Amino acid sequence: MCLLNIKSALDKALVRNKKNIPLNRDTRLVIFSDLHRGVGDWADDFMHNSLLFVSALDHYFQQGFTYIELGDGDELYENLRLSDIAQVHGEVFRSLNAFHKKSRMIYIWGNHNKQFANKKWLARQLQRARSHIPDLFFDLEVYETALLGEKIFLFQGHQGAQIND
Repeated sequence: MCLLNIKSALDKALVRNKKNIPLNRDTRLVIFSDLHRGVGDWADDFMHNSLLFVSALDHYFQQGFTYIELGDGDELYENLRLSDIAQVHGEVFRSLNAFHKKSRMIYIWGNHNKQFANKKWLARQLQRARSHIPDLFFDLEVYETALLGEKIFLFQGHQGAQIND
């Protein structure tokens, strides 16, 4: 019974809001999931890896990759304001914004940042975050799922559980 519910939830998610990403021999993608960027306090597990992450982003950007954030990039379960996270992790957001400006970023929300699916909430939060990074994520589109080619389905893992949906 549980598997049927998950299948149904994922089938609905695929139809509801997806990004189609064509695949060919020249496609270059880098996918990160569950980063849980926080506000720099003791609970911010990402903090210890932020410099390494920025270095990886810079490498992938220079190599022409498209960045896919596959859910829970920002920890909004424990933190209320995206602007607080952007202030603490400014270098990360500037690197992500470079991908976005080149139309090489795909943002998929997860259960710890599902607020991104609310366009009004996102607009308000990005406006506040722009006090730290003035040109951050203008015209950002967010997705629930993505389809790579015709057969690879990307979704944030917790979205299949009803309690998190």
